[in-house]
Amino acid sequence: MTALHGQLQRAPQCRRYLRGTLIPTMPDQLLQIQAGIVAQMVIHTDGTEVLLGLHGAGQLLIPHPADSCFLHLQAQTEVLIVPISWQEACQWPDLPEKLRARLWQQEAWAAMQARPAYEDRLLGILSLLAEQFGSATDDGILVDLRITHQQLAGAIGATRSTVTRLLSTLRRRNLLTTIGAGSQERFCLHNSPHHTHR
Repeated sequence: MTALHGQLQRAPQCRRYLRGTLIPTMPDQLLQIQAGIVAQMVIHTDGTEVLLGLHGAGQLLIPHPADSCFLHLQAQTEVLIVPISWQEACQWPDLPEKLRARLWQQEAWAAMQARPAYEDRLLGILSLLAEQFGSATDDGILVDLRITHQQLAGAIGATRSTVTRLLSTLRRRNLLTTIGAGSQERFCLHNSPHHTHR
């Protein structure tokens, strides 16, 4: 039995989604992540995907209306989600703090995507991921999640080959280290800047 399956049995209101699954939303509900990582993305009509952020345990997801923005939520890993009505959520004393943290995170992500140079965008996005999902090591901050070169490309508005080239450049400049390969690839940032957008 997986750890997520055990949590699901103890919390029957949770909904479980496998990695890669699109997560359905209702306009009158918030979604709270109990476990796992959720990607927020734009999926254009031609199939192009643009990563707008990754969200982890304890964070709130606010469904977007079904409109021409084409925003979607997708399970980056196996995920447990608890749907919560806005009426119920409004009773939480810490709801304003949670919403403020969510807004700060979105603004920080947008600010990194707005940097003029691809290299700066890539380092900015990786630094935000290090803040959210990082763990300290002797070499720097290990971004402890799987993110593909294609997802990074979508996040910074570049091609996959450009991201691969930029990562090689950053390794040569000793700004980051790649650990593992394939699905086990992780990034370790050296001297990563700190933010406060949790």
